[in-house]
Amino acid sequence: MRFDPDNLPHRLYADRVSDRLVAELLGLCKGIIADGVVNDLEVIAIAAWLHSHPDAAAGFPGRELAARIEHIIEHDRIEDAERHELEAMLLDLVGDTAKLEGNLNQSSRLPLDKPEPPLLFPQREFVFTGHFSLRRKECAEKVIERGGVVANAVRRSTHYLVIGHIAADAWVQSAWGTKILDACDARAKGQRIAIVSEPHWLMALGHE
Repeated sequence: MRFDPDNLPHRLYADRVSDRLVAELLGLCKGIIADGVVNDLEVIAIAAWLHSHPDAAAGFPGRELAARIEHIIEHDRIEDAERHELEAMLLDLVGDTAKLEGNLNQSSRLPLDKPEPPLLFPQREFVFTGHFSLRRKECAEKVIERGGVVANAVRRSTHYLVIGHIAADAWVQSAWGTKILDACDARAKGQRIAIVSEPHWLMALGHE
């Protein structure tokens, strides 16, 4: 078996490095939006970080940020609208609001399907992650009552990942973050999996 610098099997070591990179990127994003303004130097700083960390730029959320940054800097001048769009993207990523209320432990909105799709229950597989207004057991029961299936992890048969409203502080190191990363990676590979919010899921329950 191949081992790496932390004396971990190669796959586990690679996962740990990936988690560290995403955590570092999230820290950079939080620092940039802390003053409520995204300036040109900060845009360039994110671009430089992503360029020097290609592994982070290959997966969620670096992949999405890299695509947006590339579009912004492809011409000589950064427009105000582009800065505002990037700021909105960073706020979505860290879970804060435009008022910078310090809600940095709330769920990332970045991976959510926009617009969020209609939800079907019969013969559909759901995975839940994060903290919900209902107990996790109740969430599962509501899906099963409607003919659906609940799994503990994202897999090839998963149709929906539902993100709870409140997340752990260090989400990328938690199972909460791992499921989001797995779902985003699955979508990048062509799997048709929808990522939706708890309020959207609850609305679907109420509309039945």
